[in-house]
Amino acid sequence: MGKHPVYELEYKGEKVSVFHPGVGVALMEEIIALGGRKFISYGSGGVLDKNIAAGHILVPISAVRDGGTSYHYIKPSREVSVNSQAVKAIEKVLKVHNCSYIPVKTWSIDSFYRETKNKMKLRKEEGVWQ
Repeated sequence: MGKHPVYELEYKGEKVSVFHPGVGVALMEEIIALGGRKFISYGSGGVLDKNIAAGHILVPISAVRDGGTSYHYIKPSREVSVNSQAVKAIEKVLKVHNCSYIPVKTWSIDSFYRETKNKMKLRKEEGVWQ
C-alpha cells in the first residue's frame, strides 16, 4: 500500500490528524497507539442495495459488528450506534451545502474476504445498506 503520511494541524485549540487509513485496521491501530481517540472516516465502499448508485452520500447511524478489532475498544454488542452528536454535525454540514444523503445501518467487518454471499443476504435481512 505504500507510505501513509499522517498530517497534524491545530483547529480551535485542538490537535487534529488527517490520514488515509488504508484497507483493514492496521494503520488505525497505529494512530490509536500514538494517542488518537476520536475518528471520522469517509470514503467509498460497496452497498448491499442495488438501488444506491455510485456517488450517493450515506451517513452511518449504526453498524452490525462482524469484526473483532472494535471489541477491544468498546463493550461487546451485536450492533453499535454512532455518536448522535457526530451524526447531527455531519448532517448539519450536508444540509448547509444542499447535499442529499441517506442515513443507514452499515456493516463493520475486518476483512472483505469474509463478505460472503450468505452473509450479504443475512445483513440485507437485518436492514444493512452498506
